[in-house]
Amino acid sequence: MHGFVAESDAQARSTYLEYEHRMMAEGMAELGRPAPSRADRAANYGPDGMVFVGSPDEIADRILHLHGLLGHTRQILQMDGGMPQRDFLRGIELLGAKVLPQMVAVWAGTVKSPLVVDSGWLRCGSEVSCRQCPGFERGDVP
Repeated sequence: MHGFVAESDAQARSTYLEYEHRMMAEGMAELGRPAPSRADRAANYGPDGMVFVGSPDEIADRILHLHGLLGHTRQILQMDGGMPQRDFLRGIELLGAKVLPQMVAVWAGTVKSPLVVDSGWLRCGSEVSCRQCPGFERGDVP
């Protein structure tokens, strides 16, 4: 599932649309085809759309809704589109700090998960949170 998480729905949609549209335009140009309009791409961000873009609450609601339909226990959210690393690292941080705790609260005792939540952080194996990681401020991958 493609998507992006930001502090608000408006910020997530604006940020993701800017970079996704540019990526789509460049990719389609390589194929000699016109890019879909920004409005067509943005239409995929709605509650019934195929791209999960929004605030942590919106993303949690959409994952929970999809779980109700499919009963799945794992969700991948692919954040790409050529956006600056700082933006998608913040999105990853929001997934662990704001989205995952909502999932855990709803699924507590009903779904087994391989994820480790420690003090609200989804851990990558590092001993620090994303914001405390030296690579976060530099904008590179630690």
